[in-house]
Amino acid sequence: MRGTGRIILGIFGCCSLVIFYVHLQVVTFLASYDIHRASEKIHVSTEQFRKLKFEVDRYKAPHLLEGRIREYEMKLALPEMVYRIPQSFSSVESQGRTLPLAAKAAGFPQFLQQTFNSWIQVAHAKSDNAEA
Repeated sequence: MRGTGRIILGIFGCCSLVIFYVHLQVVTFLASYDIHRASEKIHVSTEQFRKLKFEVDRYKAPHLLEGRIREYEMKLALPEMVYRIPQSFSSVESQGRTLPLAAKAAGFPQFLQQTFNSWIQVAHAKSDNAEA
């Protein structure tokens, strides 16, 4: 009886190993199938992107655009007068530069206004030094 228990235990161990091996093979096959499906999607998307990019580049071609301009009889000319639109926000003049009105807002305490204004002046000074 003692030898029979070892034999049964050995058979059970071998069967467990075979079942584990088959399970690994099935999981590997399913994973490779999913990877192949994802790579096919990427390939199709890449091909579609390439075709659409070619189409966009073709439509942007200068000779095609000139042909369309002639076809639709568009009269493109250089502008004769330049209109300048004034800024819609108000600003405060300080040392020849404009500071946003937000620095002078009513809700800011005085020390915050001074700090904010000093930061702006430092930034302007640094940009002036960089330009010189």
